[in-house]
Amino acid sequence: MNPVLEQATAADLDEVALLYDSINRYLADHTNYPGWKKDVYPAREDAENGVSRGTLYVLRRDGRIAGTVILERKAEP
Repeated sequence: MNPVLEQATAADLDEVALLYDSINRYLADHTNYPGWKKDVYPAREDAENGVSRGTLYVLRRDGRIAGTVILERKAEP
């Protein structure tokens, strides 16, 4: 099945939070170029905010979330 990018919904939050935790555990033991930290960033709260603002998108592959992106039109501070 081809990957599909779609806007995330509240129903995706549990799976997104698990993905973030999995990535952060991996990065804690390997080279962590983005500097992410568990329970700091990315965290479930970031996903919740993205869903509420309509800016969180999920990449699905074979029905499972394989990645996420927050698309906003403002620069980070």
